[in-house]
Amino acid sequence: MAEQNLLGGRRKGGPFLFYLLLLLGLAALSLAIYHYFTGAEQVMPWQPQAELYPISATFSRFTDLFQTFLVPVTGFLVSERFDVGLPELRPELAAIFLGILSLALAVYFTIISTFLRLPYIVAMILAMLFLATCNFDLLRATPDDNQVFLILVLGILVLVSYAFQAFVTQVSLWVRFFTFLGILVALAAFLNSQSPFSATLSAMQVVHYSSLGAFVATCLFIFLVAFENIHALLWINTQGPSPERRYGLWHFILIGLLYLLNLLLLYLKNAAIIQLDFYYVDPFIILFLSTLAGYWGWKRRKVQYQQYFTFTTGASYLYLTLAIISLLSIGYAFATANTPLISAFTDVIVYTHLAYGFLFFLYILLNFYKLIQQRLAVHKVVFDPKQMPFYTVYLMGSLLLLALIFRSTFSVYNKAQAGYYNYLGDFYKAADNLLLAERFYTEGTVFSHHNLKSTYALAGLYRERAYSTAEINLLKDALAGQPSEKVYARLAGTQTDPKSFFNHLFLLNQGLRTFPNSTALLTNKALLYETTSLVDSTEYFYQQALSEAGNHRELVQSNLLAFYLKNGNPQQAVALAEQGSTSGKWLAWQSNVTLLNLLQEKTTAGSNDINLPAKVLTPAEFALFYHTTLEHIGQSNPATVKRINQYLAQQENTPYAENLILLKGLAQYYSGQVNEARTTLENQALASPNTAGFYYYLIGSWLMEQKLYQAAVGYFDKARTNKIPEAELPYLYALAHTPDKGAAYAAVSQAVSEIKEPKLKAQATFLANVLNLTTQSVLTASDSAKVAYLILYQPDLKTPEFESVVTSITAGNFKGLGQLELARHYLQNNNLTAAAQTIQTAQSYAAQDKNLAAALNFLRADLLVKQNNVRELDKLVPALTNPSGGQNHKLFYQAVVAEKTNPQQARAFYRQVPQALIYDEDAVLAAADFFSRVQKNDNQAYDLLLSSIKYNPFSPRLYQAYIFSSIKLGFIDFAQTAAQELKNLLSPAEYAIFQTTYEQKLKEKQAAFPGWE
Repeated sequence: MAEQNLLGGRRKGGPFLFYLLLLLGLAALSLAIYHYFTGAEQVMPWQPQAELYPISATFSRFTDLFQTFLVPVTGFLVSERFDVGLPELRPELAAIFLGILSLALAVYFTIISTFLRLPYIVAMILAMLFLATCNFDLLRATPDDNQVFLILVLGILVLVSYAFQAFVTQVSLWVRFFTFLGILVALAAFLNSQSPFSATLSAMQVVHYSSLGAFVATCLFIFLVAFENIHALLWINTQGPSPERRYGLWHFILIGLLYLLNLLLLYLKNAAIIQLDFYYVDPFIILFLSTLAGYWGWKRRKVQYQQYFTFTTGASYLYLTLAIISLLSIGYAFATANTPLISAFTDVIVYTHLAYGFLFFLYILLNFYKLIQQRLAVHKVVFDPKQMPFYTVYLMGSLLLLALIFRSTFSVYNKAQAGYYNYLGDFYKAADNLLLAERFYTEGTVFSHHNLKSTYALAGLYRERAYSTAEINLLKDALAGQPSEKVYARLAGTQTDPKSFFNHLFLLNQGLRTFPNSTALLTNKALLYETTSLVDSTEYFYQQALSEAGNHRELVQSNLLAFYLKNGNPQQAVALAEQGSTSGKWLAWQSNVTLLNLLQEKTTAGSNDINLPAKVLTPAEFALFYHTTLEHIGQSNPATVKRINQYLAQQENTPYAENLILLKGLAQYYSGQVNEARTTLENQALASPNTAGFYYYLIGSWLMEQKLYQAAVGYFDKARTNKIPEAELPYLYALAHTPDKGAAYAAVSQAVSEIKEPKLKAQATFLANVLNLTTQSVLTASDSAKVAYLILYQPDLKTPEFESVVTSITAGNFKGLGQLELARHYLQNNNLTAAAQTIQTAQSYAAQDKNLAAALNFLRADLLVKQNNVRELDKLVPALTNPSGGQNHKLFYQAVVAEKTNPQQARAFYRQVPQALIYDEDAVLAAADFFSRVQKNDNQAYDLLLSSIKYNPFSPRLYQAYIFSSIKLGFIDFAQTAAQELKNLLSPAEYAIFQTTYEQKLKEKQAAFPGWE
């Protein structure tokens, strides 16, 4: 039968099978190239270890009487040290390997079934020997751990292929291929169903146990292409269409000797005979070129096999199958970073290409040097020698190869065995059989001392068990065989104890002598110096690392930014942050930049919704979430609180629990859950005595903003007791707002004499001067003192006194504030007309003061509520904006409007009062009245009032409302207890008036229920 000119076979389906093999070969080549560059990184990945360094930042500010007080918060600088993770295993790669191999074997069995008997027998024996190395019996697919299953599999394949070869010879290649493919698929399905392992682990076991067979097949392939590069060089030298276009003898000798010299230098280097700093062509590049040249070369060598099969019907398929097995085997060695096996492949490539390449080079010169000199097309007759027969290439080349192998004391065999045991160790580690894994890795070190794969895998096993001494010894053993940047980094990383500073530094210096441009080692050295006072050295090594950073630039920049912030260099930090905008995806960088914004009290555009799943947080993820939420705390909502709760539910997040709880309290407060926020922080204060003072201070600052000064005094006092220095002045200012001005003045005067810091002393002195003013002396005080006096003494001042102080204010901005306080005074005394006129007057001062304008709007809203002017109030509500809780207070006015127009909507607004406006007397009283009067739900009104007096136990109005609500529900004992507490909040005259109303309501209740006790 005639052969086809196209690539393919003589039978129908041949081209398809060839192209399938070609496609599989390209896939295997792509995987090999990819893992050649990435395998070591994926098996021994850099795993930066983040360290959090606490630093104080300003979370917010609150003001009182023109004095500003800071609310600090702890931020966390993220510095990351280069470390190496535990060895990574990827069983899925074995499944891909086995899938490609199975398809290639199906084509192989298909093609050899068309061979003549002798080549068929040889090819079948080779396939059976390869399959025998797979150790199918270890998958326990059959009850007995023997070779029955293997024999059965081989028997089926032999019988089917022999039937196609000898009896049903006219069956098409399509049928043969799908028959063999079906057998292999059925074999895989049966093994998967019977094996105790998963499909990927089963594939991993087959691939790893058959690795020696794959190694032998690869060596066979390398042997077959060993001199093809010389063959290709001859073709390049003599392929021109005319003698003038061809090169001569010396050109061929020159390029041939350069090629062989590179191989010789590689051999000498790998044999540790010389260590010259030359540029060597990588052995795997040489093999790649040999593989390409070999396909063309074997087509030209058909004289050697044409009596058995042709190139297109047999040799091309066999060649591609062997090439696929070789590419898979080498690629998988790189994918698993199996260093001894990679070294074995390297040696085989160098030894075979040097031995057979040199003999083939001599063979060409001895047979054809005159023809080359005459510039004839020698490549066409290279396998038709006249003097030295071709078989001498293999004969003499084999002798030279044996000499090289003997010279290396059979290191190829030992390395291959070590690689085999490493594969077995990987499999048993993936199968969680750590005892066998350790045993096989140890065997790997026996066959190949100091090999990186075995030693690092063993070190990883000991690292997981926290056997630090054993891990350190193995890492040192790995360095004895082959210096590795990652092993140096990991070994140095075991010396992070401050007492081991010099050991740590010695290891880093040792690594840098071998790898002077290592970003990882330079960065780690900078971090080590960062623990000392050597600031200049730290920055120097950071800059060195940054100049060599490459793919790790973001990490180094992030560390440098943290270093600048830690050492108080804000200008350099800002400059670096602006330069490093391209590093926005690195979590540590994002976190440190966000912290920089917090330190600068600068809020950036965006939201607090960062793309972090609800899971166990790494230090960098925690810091980023924490800082981002703080930066955008005003945008918090119930979803923010829910996410924080999800993080808190993870046991592994316990190291961050206290900070997450703080974040939860802040998010609750700014999302309108004011009551729950205070409860969250109070509970945390009880659970964390060491940091309780901060939580009390934070609650006190909220109460100051809510103008619940008496309640704030208690919390600031607790904060002072817990040694929070920031609480001293806010405590005094809150105390100044309480009715006992004499006690407040005495406390402030004492503080003035004790405070040393000038700024704080000035704030305390200002308050003391205001408290010491009288209705006469205030008229000659500063305008700021006058306004402060009005605020503090408003309940005690009569209207003429108030008006005279306001009239004496001269500065424009303070005149506006004076008018604001005067309008509030009129409103509290129910002089609504005067209040409205004063608000109108104050508007002229508010054009340049947004805060004054906002305050006047809220005061006008209070006036409209008292006037029951719902229409104007509805128009005003959209203009109510206040960054300090005003958005919560807006609910009250919306509810008042809705109560007249849409009771259902009013119900929705009032239902938010127990959380969002629990601190606001007017809102609470209006909501309680709505629940009782409109909703006819006295229990809901009672619960709201009870919560309100718990939150604000210093409000006479709330206590009175609670007492009357208790009487209405028949809770007489509760009412009597509350009445006793109310007695401490009212003057005797005020309490007498309340007592009359209280007794009357009590009598009414008793009259309605005769016999009520």
